[in-house]
Amino acid sequence: MISHHQKIRALLTGSDGYTVKEIMLALGLERRVLVRSMQSMPDVYIDRWIGPKRGQYAAVWCVAAVPNDCPKPK
Repeated sequence: MISHHQKIRALLTGSDGYTVKEIMLALGLERRVLVRSMQSMPDVYIDRWIGPKRGQYAAVWCVAAVPNDCPKPK
């Protein structure tokens, strides 16, 4: 079974970024689950803000390319 993190990472990889609403619609995840998952992923970040739409700004989330040979700090 593919984890939420893998699904999110796969969607964001190679894209220019997505808002929470766009990711929710694409993956069929609840907002609470999606946001909690993205906040716990070290390679997912807010790249920019768009809007305002009805007075609200929306975060555009992206994923950083982490090399496979990236050493973990000791």
